[in-house]
Amino acid sequence: MLAAHASSGGQRGPYHPEPGGLVPFAMLDDGSVLCWNPLDDNPDRWPVSVVSHDFRAVSTYPVTATAYLLRLLS
Repeated sequence: MLAAHASSGGQRGPYHPEPGGLVPFAMLDDGSVLCWNPLDDNPDRWPVSVVSHDFRAVSTYPVTATAYLLRLLS
């Protein structure tokens, strides 16, 4: 992720393993990266953050990865 960021000129986000960093787990067809946002001690409650393909925007959704993926499929 950091190498892709460096080549795109986007903002540097806090990615794992930096403290409080996002944990990437998937990439969408448009190049956006799905990340867990470790805001809680319980990983089952981590919301999903989506980093845009150009690393210029991050959107956080107050749902789990399962709920987010179900929304994509419906």
